[in-house]
Amino acid sequence: QGYYDTTRVEACDSYTWTNGDGRTYRSSREVTYALTTAAGCDSIMVLDLTINYTETTTDVQEACDSFTWIDGQTYTASTNTPTWTLTSSHGCDSIVTLDLTIHNSVTTTLNESACGSYTWAVTGETYTETGDYPVTLTSMYGCDSTVILHVVIYEMPVIEITGETEIEEGESTTLSVTEGEGWNYSWTTGDRVPEITVTPTETTTYTVIVSNGSCIANASVTV
Repeated sequence: QGYYDTTRVEACDSYTWTNGDGRTYRSSREVTYALTTAAGCDSIMVLDLTINYTETTTDVQEACDSFTWIDGQTYTASTNTPTWTLTSSHGCDSIVTLDLTIHNSVTTTLNESACGSYTWAVTGETYTETGDYPVTLTSMYGCDSTVILHVVIYEMPVIEITGETEIEEGESTTLSVTEGEGWNYSWTTGDRVPEITVTPTETTTYTVIVSNGSCIANASVTV
């Protein structure tokens, strides 16, 4: 006596029908296989096959300095090789690949110098002492970016011209400024000393430029 038999199967990616035609199938289908029993009767076997496929997805991530993924590993450099295997709702493997871009925090030093004081455009702060002044900014990737201002503040010469500024015609007057060690002087008269004597024949303005090697200041007086 022949028989008719239907087998329903769900498999992942492929299925080999070992009890039927012995072939391997990689897609869902219904397969009919006819055979003859030992008694010489025809028999029909039917395979009702559903193939579910392994799912492959990419997890795209960006992070600052480090990133801890579903595999429990912490990554500190960009990578696209780690994989993690899950089980899908059909019982098949679901493979996730990590595509990670790491943006590193950046620390830079800005060297500046100024006479008397320095105003940093980044913060709007004015600094009057030599030192390192850090500020934390946010980069275009959302990561911390530290900028350190290293500023050297040089002393500005503080000068004031002293001396008699009202005299009679034909008289002389002595004009002088503070004398500092290593300072250089330049008067409009051509003199290069901290103190000069002048005998103007008319009302005259005298200017002195003083340099301490780093900074320059000037002052004027009218006699």
